[in-house]
Amino acid sequence: MEKYVIEELLKINKIQDTKITGENREISLEIGGKKVNGFTTCIFLIYQTQIDEDIFKKNISLVHHWLSYFSREFFHCSSQQELQRCLKYIDSELLVKSYLCGFEESIADIVLFISLSPFVNTWDYYTKEQFINISRWISVLQRSNLLKGIGRTVTFSKTLLYC
Repeated sequence: MEKYVIEELLKINKIQDTKITGENREISLEIGGKKVNGFTTCIFLIYQTQIDEDIFKKNISLVHHWLSYFSREFFHCSSQQELQRCLKYIDSELLVKSYLCGFEESIADIVLFISLSPFVNTWDYYTKEQFINISRWISVLQRSNLLKGIGRTVTFSKTLLYC
């Protein structure tokens, strides 16, 4: 999953002449002669070179927390129960916040959106309602300027279908 997310972020940010080596927890990225190891460091390298510094600097410790969580736990769920536990945790964190790191988009939101959207597209409405905060978050985030050009949208019901 780490390699997929990094490749998608490179596409979104139109970064070329890169080299990705390794897989999962052993991943490395080279951009313009600068090479880094580890998922979180790779993500930071992408955003240091491409995006407005404000998004990079916002809530850097929370962004680091989320990127580490994705790399250590969420991307490596070995069972359906583990995945459900991770999704419930993320859903509960979004209960009182608009975005993962507070009330503004961050790199962590972009990474989670890229990794979740292919799966959420396969969820039925009942499953989407089980994770209502994730669903709300995706609905808002998919209209973000930061994700412009990604070409992924998830359809949601306008009203609750299940109680």
